[in-house]
Amino acid sequence: MQSNVSNGPTSLRKGQACIYCRRRKMRCDGARPICGQCRRGQRLEDCEYTDRQGQSRMEALENSIARLKARIHELENPGAPMGEAVVLRQPYSQTMGLPTSERNNFDPVCSSILRLDKFFEHAASFGFFLSADNFRASTLLPHPMGDPRRPLDSLLATVYLFGCLFSDNPAWQARSPEYLAQALQSTGLPGLAGNHPQKVLHTIQAEVLLANYFFSAGRLLEGRYHVSTAMSLCVGSGLNKIRSPDLMMTIDNHNDLFPKANGPVEVGERIMAWWVTLSLDQGWAAAFEINSYNDLIIAETETPWPLRVEDYLRGQLTPNAPRSSLTVQSFLDGANRDNSPQSSPLELAAKASLLWKQAHLLKEASTGKDLPRTTLSAGSSLIH
Repeated sequence: MQSNVSNGPTSLRKGQACIYCRRRKMRCDGARPICGQCRRGQRLEDCEYTDRQGQSRMEALENSIARLKARIHELENPGAPMGEAVVLRQPYSQTMGLPTSERNNFDPVCSSILRLDKFFEHAASFGFFLSADNFRASTLLPHPMGDPRRPLDSLLATVYLFGCLFSDNPAWQARSPEYLAQALQSTGLPGLAGNHPQKVLHTIQAEVLLANYFFSAGRLLEGRYHVSTAMSLCVGSGLNKIRSPDLMMTIDNHNDLFPKANGPVEVGERIMAWWVTLSLDQGWAAAFEINSYNDLIIAETETPWPLRVEDYLRGQLTPNAPRSSLTVQSFLDGANRDNSPQSSPLELAAKASLLWKQAHLLKEASTGKDLPRTTLSAGSSLIH
């Protein structure tokens, strides 16, 4: 006897099967919200439908990852032949962004967050290279958000994010997603398109903090994207080519992207920006055994090794020891290898990250992989 119970349509029109069954060419019954195949296979989260009304969540995520990977390749290999230009949209402007009426409402809590010193207790561990005293003073100025006398909006939002995360106050911790959304919305092109005098340096700082945030959260692809962006901004603005730091304090400083530096501390911020970003790039590349930023560009670094903040406060701009114009390449070639007792922690961290990356490259070379000749010769000289 035939049963009148139907397990679903025997045939579905094109496009009506769930994505999982469609990709694996499996017979799908089209049952909603979970089809029979996915229910029997315990794949409840993988069963999605599009019904030709746009991309599913899974497809949107896969396309976003593909775009991020392509953009990372562009940033890590400047000057390399490229196909079609990769255009990145603001992915957080609709799904995570705050309403317009709320975007500027996070500022009133800044004094409370900074007063707790939660951010500054951990700031150095997350690559904060700006003067803490100057940053605090400018943040607490009685001016509205966006005023050029205060830090860039994207940097403020990122600092508030860390302040909330480090806070013991559950109410502040609960606000961290708001600040993350605000930071991601305003970092990059929105901040660089404005007229803030420190927009480049502050954007680099925001990108470094966000890269560390994502790496710490295990979101490696997003972390790589932000550190690659920071490296590109550093190279594009010449922070890897600071031959004469004292020139930055002159009116004609030969760099239209930065205003005249108001003293050695601001010069030190620019020098430290390069070395913090470079250390982040080299260290994580070695840790994950992935490509770092262009090795040849890094080898041609001319910026002097960073000093301690106290040294910049005293007016010192460069190390007392003689230095070569090619800072990184000379170090990798074994010149001036001995570290002075006065070497700053950042200098030692930068050297350690460079050596770690070189060790990774030599390991790759030992397996027969082709590597740039300059990189191999540098690594060999360090071992002998």
